Amino acid sequence: MSVRTAADRMTSDRTRHIAHRTGARTWRLSWLPDREVPAGHAITGLLLAEKVARDKLTPQGRHSALIMDWAADLGLTAEEAITRIWTMPHVIQAAPEQAGGAG
Repeated sequence: MSVRTAADRMTSDRTRHIAHRTGARTWRLSWLPDREVPAGHAITGLLLAEKVARDKLTPQGRHSALIMDWAADLGLTAEEAITRIWTMPHVIQAAPEQAGGAG
């Protein structure tokens, strides 16, 4: 597993999901866009996305303690995290005020 961290973005060579910096100490995961998390949790989220993709995990499957722990670190069950990883877009949409206004 390989998560790369730059000043404003975290990426992986095993998943298209990303995290981007939202503040001095906060990050937002592409598959968890409704939450800001600290850097350590952003890395955990990308590692989880890598594992889900690599092992083709499904929400209904049996999950290891590691998967359940990583999901719990993010305030989710394994099933919730896996569902979001498979269904959320891989890019983070800019808020309307960041994208030049609404519409």
